[in-house]
Amino acid sequence: MHLFARLIRQPLIWIAMALPAPAHADALVVAGYFSAPRPETMALRSLAIDRIEGSEGSSMALTLEEALGDISVNNQPWFRILSRRAGGQPDGLISGRAHAAVDERAISQQRAVCVEESQSGQCLRKEEQAVSCTRRILNVTITLRIADTRDGRLVYSHSKPKREEVTLCPEDEARDTEEEIVFRMIKAAADAVRQDLSPIYARQKIKLPEKRLVLPPEQDGRYRTALKMTKSSPQLACQQFRILNAEAPSEAAYLYAVGLCAEQEGNLNAALNLYQSSQLLTHPDLIRAALSRVQGRIAMQEAMDARQR
Repeated sequence: MHLFARLIRQPLIWIAMALPAPAHADALVVAGYFSAPRPETMALRSLAIDRIEGSEGSSMALTLEEALGDISVNNQPWFRILSRRAGGQPDGLISGRAHAAVDERAISQQRAVCVEESQSGQCLRKEEQAVSCTRRILNVTITLRIADTRDGRLVYSHSKPKREEVTLCPEDEARDTEEEIVFRMIKAAADAVRQDLSPIYARQKIKLPEKRLVLPPEQDGRYRTALKMTKSSPQLACQQFRILNAEAPSEAAYLYAVGLCAEQEGNLNAALNLYQSSQLLTHPDLIRAALSRVQGRIAMQEAMDARQR
């Protein structure tokens, strides 16, 4: 099964915040690009807006084009944004609806009203009185879809109605205009789509197993010494893990450690094979995370390679 399809069927538990990861003993840092949170879109190299209907369709289209055009990997645009009117033939076609509706209602609210002023205009006394106000309810409905033009599949959808309610009374401070509120909602929707479709550069601190391991006595001390070396000399630590793996090729902890070393060095296919071979029954969570993480990185590398062809 293709990696994109496998990724769609499993949770993306490898995603981490793209922040520098501190060095720790018993851990190695892996860094690189991972596939987008919505990996179904990774095979799309070019996008175009087909038609976004509704009162805010034009604004949504322009804002979305700008947001998606800003996605970059290695300082290169991730998507080519094409124009349908100019005859572009995109891999992905975006359509949908963006519509705003305003409902205004007259209401009454209790407010402190000045009932006595000095000659200089300073308020001397206030009373609670009923004041005529307006309640404005703004509903914005945004639905977006991306279809793969090569086979017609729907590969992405975004639908999240937005609602904002504000009460306007005399002498209230100035509030955002209706147009400003609507644009803020449109911008938030475009940013959400951008985040869903953006590959992620991340640095992750990946722990090596230490507790609950039962290793041959003559190797246990050497393994734990190598763990301590991961902070100051990760390359030397990996050399020791490979020596231990050569001495005991079926030992799960060594297979996992060597797999993590391969992943850190960017040898992703070798890392995947080693993780799959490591039946680390004492730490099944590490294996699940490792397989998901490295498959995501391989998928990303495939997508990057495809853009170079």
